Amino acid sequence: MPPAKKTPETPLPGPQLVKKPTRKAIAQPAETTLRAQIEQRAYALFLESGGLDGYDVEHWLTAEQEILGAAAPAEATQTMASRARR
Repeated sequence: MPPAKKTPETPLPGPQLVKKPTRKAIAQPAETTLRAQIEQRAYALFLESGGLDGYDVEHWLTAEQEILGAAAPAEATQTMASRARR
């Protein structure tokens, strides 16, 4: 068996800058934003209660009522205004 041919070693390339792909901001649907708001408020209620376990549903429903209740008058006003234009 003939000996394997030796190839000259190529020097390793120096450090190269690699451009990482960037994520473009994607507009979140209103539902996702609303859900995030409710989650944040429910978590705040959890912390305000001293971090007691077992009240997650109550915290969620309270947060939901606070956030949706705050949004409801504005939505009702817009709906009434659009109906009045007809």
